[in-house]
Amino acid sequence: MSIETDFGAFENTITVGNGAADTVSVGGGLGAFGNTVTVGNGNEDSVHVLPGNSSDNTISVGNGNADMVTVVFGSNNEIALGNGTGDAVNNNSSSSTIALGNGNGDVVNDSSGFGNVITVGNGKDTIDVGNSDTITVGSGHDSFVFEQTTAGDIGAVTINGFNPSLDAFTFSSLFAASLSYQDNAQGNAVITVDSAGDTVTLAGVHSSALQPSDFRLV
Repeated sequence: MSIETDFGAFENTITVGNGAADTVSVGGGLGAFGNTVTVGNGNEDSVHVLPGNSSDNTISVGNGNADMVTVVFGSNNEIALGNGTGDAVNNNSSSSTIALGNGNGDVVNDSSGFGNVITVGNGKDTIDVGNSDTITVGSGHDSFVFEQTTAGDIGAVTINGFNPSLDAFTFSSLFAASLSYQDNAQGNAVITVDSAGDTVTLAGVHSSALQPSDFRLV
C-alpha cells in the first residue's frame, strides 16, 4: 500500500495495517503539521515526511524489520519504531522525540538535527549524533558517531546508559588534539571535544572508566 499527500498535510490520521513494504508520504510544499501516522508490523515499511516545515507530527511504526522513517525538516515531532531488526530513522528536525525498540542493527541518523531526545533499546545500534541531543541506550554494543567537523556544531550532548566496555565513539580526526575527558562536579564524565564548548556528558560514568579503545578518529 502507498499513501501520499501532496503540497501539505494538516491534522490527518493515517492508519496502515500489517502488510509489508507499505509507504506513507506526507507533506511537501506547505509542510505537514499535526498528523498522526500509524503503520503496522510488516517488514520494510516506510514513512516519509517530505520537504517543508513539518512539525507536531506523531509517527508510529510496528515491529517489522528494516522499517524506515525520514523527516526532512521541522520540529516537535514524535517518532517511534518497534522491535524489528535494521530499522532506521533519518531525522533533520529539532526538539523531537525518537524511540526505537530492541532490534539489532538499528540506525538513527540525526547528524543534522538539534536538541532531539533519542532512545534506543538493547540491540547493537548506531546513532549519528546531532547538536545538543540527549540520548539513552540499552545494553547492546552501541556506536555514537559525530560527523561534525566544525567546532561549535556538536553542542552539549548528554548520553545515558553508556557502557565503556561495550560502546564506542567516532569523532573527526580534526579534534584529535583537543579531545579530553574529566569528571564534572556531579561525578559524570565530560568529554571536551574542542575549545568552542562542544561537550559530551556521560551520565553515571566516571572518566576513569574510559579507555582509548572507546574512541575512534576518522
